[in-house]
Amino acid sequence: DPGDTLFNLYIIEHTYNHLTSWSILNPAEFWSPDFFFPISNAKTWSDNLIGPSIIYGIFRSLFNPVQSFTLWKVTTLSLNYISLRFCFKRINKFSSPIWISIITFICSFSPFLSSQFTHPQLFSLFIFGPIIYICNILLVEKIHKINFSHFISLISLVLLNGVFNIYLYVYGYFASLVCISIFIFRKIRCKNKSISYGEKFKSKTIWLMLIISANIIIYIPYLNALKIVGQRSDYVISWNSPKILSWFYSNGQNLLPSPIMPGSHLSQYINGAEQTLFPGWGIIILFIA
Repeated sequence: DPGDTLFNLYIIEHTYNHLTSWSILNPAEFWSPDFFFPISNAKTWSDNLIGPSIIYGIFRSLFNPVQSFTLWKVTTLSLNYISLRFCFKRINKFSSPIWISIITFICSFSPFLSSQFTHPQLFSLFIFGPIIYICNILLVEKIHKINFSHFISLISLVLLNGVFNIYLYVYGYFASLVCISIFIFRKIRCKNKSISYGEKFKSKTIWLMLIISANIIIYIPYLNALKIVGQRSDYVISWNSPKILSWFYSNGQNLLPSPIMPGSHLSQYINGAEQTLFPGWGIIILFIA
């Protein structure tokens, strides 16, 4: 796909050039790449891709843009696998290493993800490994062993996604919110109101403050951009959001067909962009197993 793929390369190259030149002293140039002139802040109409640009920059000093872009993709996919494999192993201490490797491989290289080669801004999933690990602690660990440090680490990781991609930012936020809500329910049920600070509380708090500051700097221009370009309607947001029935039905070419084929009267409730985001029945069966 020469559209989104080259656009991502353009944004990453623009960010790399900005961060490695005297232009870094002029933030306005960062948000105003050389298109849609004379409109400023055109970069706020899409992803900032600052995080990917840093990985890309490691290779860019030695290779041309296309080679560096390819190496960034390979590195990111590898980091996704390593991150998930490490965290799945820590969660499933007694599971077979081969089985964990199979699960991780499917999560990292499934057709769902390979189809995102046309949308490489969605590649940087390696932060989700630690997010899943901490969320698992909130769900299954004994209540008295969970402390403020766990929450600070989780919030920091979710906010760190904001430096990579706004979609991943939102996904991580909602997934973590679900797990935090379940923890609060567990806490109320056991009538245990005490909670300790945990290890490295101060250093983790400082790290959180730095990430919050970075997000403020990054997303204030995005909020200003809404005044110009507007925002998606509630109908469009609802149409593209996951629905409960989506877990029981799939029609994408990269998804295994569901054993449940609802009639046309239900299709209106399950069609939408989320059908291309759900991994399908194959991966759900493997998770259950």
